[in-house]
Amino acid sequence: MSREFDSLCETSAHEGEQIEKKREHVAKESKDATADIVKMNGNMSAMRSDLDGLRSLSKDKHAEAMKRMDDQQKRFKDLGSLNMAVDNLFNRCFIVRKQNITKANLQNIDRIKNEPEAQKTGEMLLMLSQFYLDMKDIATKSKDHQRKPEQHFNSVTSFEIICHCFNQCVLIFACR
Repeated sequence: MSREFDSLCETSAHEGEQIEKKREHVAKESKDATADIVKMNGNMSAMRSDLDGLRSLSKDKHAEAMKRMDDQQKRFKDLGSLNMAVDNLFNRCFIVRKQNITKANLQNIDRIKNEPEAQKTGEMLLMLSQFYLDMKDIATKSKDHQRKPEQHFNSVTSFEIICHCFNQCVLIFACR
């Protein structure tokens, strides 16, 4: 019996050592797993932070792109308005007066009208600048050689007569 007891004690001691080893192994695995979880949580937190940064950067880039697009649309609108204004002035100065234009000038106007937009606007501006310089020169010369003033006779206008009659009527009714 003592042998059995010794054998049981040895088995029990051996099993106790195994249990202790397993407990240590489980504790080590648990500690390693906890360390891995903490490390993964740190990585996830860093990735979340990176994701938030990328979202913010994406919003900023989107806002910049929208602003550039709005600016570009405004520039296109402004350019279109300028082209229309130049075209309008050109038509008023040259096309409306077709009966006074030589055939060569009419052909030049037709050539300009058929050019690409950028070149057409430049040519129109050149012609308009020359036209306005010519008009300025004419105005300057006309100031230097003014006509003698015409004699004006003092005549009473119908408006003045009506105003005088109205004032007389007011005076008559005021005296009553």
